[in-house]
Amino acid sequence: MTLLPPRTSLTRAEGGTIKRRRAELTYLRIVAWDVLGRIAWRLLRVAALFFFSAWVWMMFWGMVSHAARVGPMSYLASMLVVLAIWLIVIPVIVVALRIYKPPEPDLFA
Repeated sequence: MTLLPPRTSLTRAEGGTIKRRRAELTYLRIVAWDVLGRIAWRLLRVAALFFFSAWVWMMFWGMVSHAARVGPMSYLASMLVVLAIWLIVIPVIVVALRIYKPPEPDLFA
């Protein structure tokens, strides 16, 4: 299944060629808006998850700081921590898991 309709020329030699071309452009616009809508929806979900994660981190740090007698963390600082975790720590873990291959267990040992 292809997303693009078959190509037609813009000549008026055949009857209805220009109408067919307009229908193709309308189809492409629908596909484009569908793709853009999906991207926007995903970005909205990721943004909501980011802000919620920052809030959870701030609450967690509030419990830890109270027990360890350290100062509390602001929401902006917790956003920086979550951003650092998302951009640095998680990709490092993914690369390490791709590189590391655990030995296969010996079934007859």
